[in-house]
Amino acid sequence: MGKHSKIGSIPITYNIDEDSYSDGKYEDMLTEFFSGSTSERTEEETLTYLDNNQEWPIVYHLSPLRKNLLNWYSFKKDSSLLEVGAGCGALTDVFTESCKSVTALELTKRRAEIIAHRYKSRDNLEIIVDNLENYSGTKKYDYVTCIGVLEYSGEFIAADDPYATFVNLCRSNLKKGGTFILSIENKLGLKYWAGAREDHTWKFFDSIEGYPHDKKRRTFSKNELTELLEQNGFTNIQFYYPIPDMKLPTEVYSEAFTPNKTTMIGPGIIPAPALDAPRVEVFNEWLALNNLVDSKDFDTFANSFIVFAEKK
Repeated sequence: MGKHSKIGSIPITYNIDEDSYSDGKYEDMLTEFFSGSTSERTEEETLTYLDNNQEWPIVYHLSPLRKNLLNWYSFKKDSSLLEVGAGCGALTDVFTESCKSVTALELTKRRAEIIAHRYKSRDNLEIIVDNLENYSGTKKYDYVTCIGVLEYSGEFIAADDPYATFVNLCRSNLKKGGTFILSIENKLGLKYWAGAREDHTWKFFDSIEGYPHDKKRRTFSKNELTELLEQNGFTNIQFYYPIPDMKLPTEVYSEAFTPNKTTMIGPGIIPAPALDAPRVEVFNEWLALNNLVDSKDFDTFANSFIVFAEKK
């Protein structure tokens, strides 16, 4: 059994007492901001803080655009959810507002405590500091979410196929018929062809070339992701497409409703922004995107995916 503590209304279980990764001073800033109030920070306070701190890690953890990824989805009433790799809680708000109970599983102590300070008054949230590989919860969930986490499996899971292992671990925490919600960048995303660095290795064209130098961080194409899920016990797989990508989405399209001439967002959001590393523009990304829409190849080259898959 791990150590236990409480921040506000939030119980925290510490099964790990060290941080494997960190955003350094930015996590110190977030801790100070959220712990500096006896109540939860209001949206106005958070936006004001964000306006005054435009460094990418702060934007990534605090931007309200992050919630667009799943705030449109209809979660089942009275459902339970396991958030794998909760980060600093960018989407935890959506889950606690939508589900009866939420367990945030986070690998680092500091990020777990940021989440607790951030949502200190929620009565349906618990936080566990642990690796998914070691998590020994006996509870089964209606939903397991994995947002921007699968791609790091090669670093944190010791297995011959860490990506299949990770998917199976998520599946093992689901009830029969439960839903796995996964979001990840597309290794064939248009922005990578157009001159954006790969989001996890920061190399140009790395994913397009198949990660020739290091496969500890990697993403997947739509076909590869479908195969990975099907081979590891999932069915009824549905893809959605956040634009410009999963990090700061402004719109989400589905298989049934893909972009067309009348629904396409304006060119102001394309090319996809790269706030964490410099990028180049090899070609006009907006014109290329319109061409992919016309040729019905949008799904193959979408920058990111949201995937819903049902446990068999």
